[in-house]
Amino acid sequence: MTRRERTIAWAALLLPLLCAAGAASAQRLGQGDDGISPWRVVATLLLCLALAVAAAFALRYRIANRGIALFAPAARRLQLIETVRLGPQNNLCVVRYDARDYLIAAGPQGVTVIESGASPAPAPVADA
Repeated sequence: MTRRERTIAWAALLLPLLCAAGAASAQRLGQGDDGISPWRVVATLLLCLALAVAAAFALRYRIANRGIALFAPAARRLQLIETVRLGPQNNLCVVRYDARDYLIAAGPQGVTVIESGASPAPAPVADA
């Protein structure tokens, strides 16, 4: 059983509990029994724990897969390839923008493009 199927199964199990809890909470205060049933407290606690576990699995799934395909971010055009700290306030950065690499110096005086050129082609992978 996959994680997605488990999540759907948990949701199917919790839906009737949510409906029952909604009907029970619709009762006005001061009507009916003044005491709170221990079973109702236990059921509410179990519902909250089940929702927390389902949320944890959903977050874990989303983080592991870096988002659902429907909400996947578009491919990024701007990438920070490397940064070297030259001093307490000076950095040297390699930035890739649309298949071009830029060597940039950043400091308290501002930002300067030192060199720009086409990004190198990826090295071919040798089969073993």
